[in-house]
Amino acid sequence: MARAHSSIESTSNKVGLLGAFLIIVGFVIGASVYVLPGNLFRIAGPAMAASVLLAAVPAALSCITAAQVSAAFPVDAANIHMVKRVLSPFWAALTAWAFVGSSVAALPLISFGFADYLIALYGDIAEHRLKIAFTVIAFFTIINLFGAKSAASAQTIMVLTLLSVIALFITTSTPQISFENFSPFAPHGVQAVFVAVVPAFFAFLGFSLIVEISGEVKSPQHTIPRALLMAFLLITAIYMIVIITVAGVLPAEELRSTRSALAATATPAAPKWVAFVVSMSALLATATTINAIILLASRDAAGFVWLIAAPKSDKTELEPSQRRFAVIVIGVAGMACCLASEVIGSYAVATVLAFLIAKSIICLAVMKLPAYLGDKYADLEFHIPKPVLLAVCCSMLAITGVFIALSAQGNAPAITALLIFMSIGITLYSTGRLLLTKNTT
Repeated sequence: MARAHSSIESTSNKVGLLGAFLIIVGFVIGASVYVLPGNLFRIAGPAMAASVLLAAVPAALSCITAAQVSAAFPVDAANIHMVKRVLSPFWAALTAWAFVGSSVAALPLISFGFADYLIALYGDIAEHRLKIAFTVIAFFTIINLFGAKSAASAQTIMVLTLLSVIALFITTSTPQISFENFSPFAPHGVQAVFVAVVPAFFAFLGFSLIVEISGEVKSPQHTIPRALLMAFLLITAIYMIVIITVAGVLPAEELRSTRSALAATATPAAPKWVAFVVSMSALLATATTINAIILLASRDAAGFVWLIAAPKSDKTELEPSQRRFAVIVIGVAGMACCLASEVIGSYAVATVLAFLIAKSIICLAVMKLPAYLGDKYADLEFHIPKPVLLAVCCSMLAITGVFIALSAQGNAPAITALLIFMSIGITLYSTGRLLLTKNTT
C-alpha cells in the first residue's frame, strides 16, 4: 500500500464527494447522451435498451477495479503508481502513454463537436470553427491551471446545469411516448443487440480515470468508491431513460437519421424554449468532457515523465507546479492536434484501442494486488474479497479483449497508427531512462 505522505495542499483545496461524482458524470456522459440513441437505433432498433444494459456490466466491473485502486493507492496518478509497484515501471509508462495519447487525440474531436453544436445554433460563425475549438480547449486549460478544486468547481456548475436540462427533457418528453414504436422490439434480430453493445460500451468509458486525482480528493479511500457507485447508477439510469424516451417519441426513420436525438425529440414534444435549451445543453455536455480530460490526462502525463526521471522514487504526490506544467502540455497538445483533426478523426478507433490496452494492463495489476500487498490487503478500508476480485478482473480482461478484437477487425490503418504511437512511447521511455542512467553513473 502506498505509504502515508504529508499533504502539499490543505484539505480545503481538495475535491469532495460531490466534485468527484460530477467529474465522473461529466467525463463519461459528455456528448454521448446526444449521439448515442441514433447510433444504437440504426444497429438494434428499440432493443438498443437491452444493449445499453449489457454494456453497463463491464462498466460496473471497471468501477469495482477503480474503487479498489483508489483504496490501495490514494495518491496522484494512482493507476500509474499501482502498475509501477505491482508490475514494473515499464508497464506503468506504457499505461500512462496510452491514456495520454487517447485523451489528447480525443480533445480535437470533442472540441470540434462543441464548435459544430455552436455553429448549428449560430450558422454565421462557421468560418471560425477552428478558433472555437482552440478557444474552448484554452479556456479549460486555464481553469485547470488553478488546480483540481477549480476544475471541479467549474464541473459542478456545468454538470448540475446539464442534469437539470436532461431532467427537463425527460419530464416534458416522456408523456409523448408511444409504445407502438417499440414493436417490433428487435427488428434486426438478437445478434444486432449484441453488436450494439460495443458502441454502447464506449459511451461508458472513463470511470476509472477519476483515480488519477486520488491525491487531490478528500479521503479518497471513502470518497472515490462512493462517487463511482453514485455516478454509475445515475449514468446508467440517464442512458436508459433517454433511450426509451427517444425511441418512444421519434418515428423510426427520423431517429435513424438524426445527429442529436434529444433535440429532435424535444422539438415536437415540448415548448420551443425547451427544445432550444436542450440544443444548447449539448455545448455543456462537450465542455464537461473537455474539462475532465485536461484534468485527468494531465496527471497521467506527469506520471509518464515521473517514471522516466525517477522510476524508483517513493514519492506519491505531485507538486502544484508539476500539475500546472502537465496541464499546459495537455492543453497545447490538444490545440496542436486540432490542426490535424482530419487525420486524427480517421484514426479515432486507434485512440479507443489505446485506452482499452491501458485498461487491460491495469486489470492485470489489480489481479495481482492482493498478492503484492499480502496481509495488508485485508486491512484496507475498502477491499473486495480476493475470489471476487479475481473473477472481476478475469471478466474485464475477457470483455476488453473481445472489444479490442471487434474494434480492430478490418481496420488496418488504426492498428498501424496504434503500433506507431505505442512504439514512440516505448522509445521515449527507453531513451529517457538510458540517458538519465548514463548521467547518474
